Amino acid sequence: MDTVSLVTSIIIDSVQNVATDSVQGPALHLIQNLQKPLEVSERQNPLVIISLFLGMISSVAVVISALYAYKQFKRTKQFNGVKYVQRIREKLYDDYDIAEVLYWFDYDVPWYSATFHKTRDPQLKVDKTLSVLEYACYLKAKQFISSEQFSIIKYDIDRAITNNQVQEYLYNLHHWTKLCNTNMSFSYLLQYGRDKGVINDEFDNKNSALFRRFLNR
Repeated sequence: MDTVSLVTSIIIDSVQNVATDSVQGPALHLIQNLQKPLEVSERQNPLVIISLFLGMISSVAVVISALYAYKQFKRTKQFNGVKYVQRIREKLYDDYDIAEVLYWFDYDVPWYSATFHKTRDPQLKVDKTLSVLEYACYLKAKQFISSEQFSIIKYDIDRAITNNQVQEYLYNLHHWTKLCNTNMSFSYLLQYGRDKGVINDEFDNKNSALFRRFLNR
C-alpha cells in the first residue's frame, strides 16, 4: 500500500467514528476526491504528492478538532444540567413556602376553593411552587437537562401534576387564558402531565362536570 492509500484509509476510519453529520460531510467529500485515481504524470510529480499529503493531514486535523469540540460541548451541557437541577432542589426544599405547598400536594391538604383567586395566601405560595416546577419541565422539554438529571426532581413534579386540586387550578387557568386570548402560566407543567397521561380527556372541555369552575362561570 502506498503513502496516499494509507493516509486516505486513516482519514476514512476517523470520519466514520464522528457522530455529527456536520463534520462527516466536508471530510467525506474530500475523501471522495482523494480516492479518485491520479494520472501517471501526477503520481510521478513530488509536488503533487506533497500537496495531497498536506491536504490529508489538514483534513485529519479538522476531524480531530471537531470531535474535541463536540465532546467539550456535551461535557459543558452535562455540567450546566447538574447546576440547574441543584438550584431547583435547593429552591424546593430551602424555601419555606414552597416546602409547605409540596406538603399540601403530598397529603392532599385542601387549598383550592372559590376564595383562592380572591386571596393573597395561599395563591402566592402555590404560584411560587408551580413556577419552580414549570421551570424544571421547561428545562427538560428544551433538553437543557437530561432524563437522568430530571429524575432527581421528578418525584415532586409527579406529585404535583397528579394532585386533583392542582389539575383543577390548571383547568381554570387553561380556559380563562383561552378566553382572554393570552398564554397560560405553567404550560410546560401541563404538557408534562399530558405526555405522562395523567390529564383527563375532559380537561379541554370548558363545561366539564369533572372539574370545579372558579374562573369561568
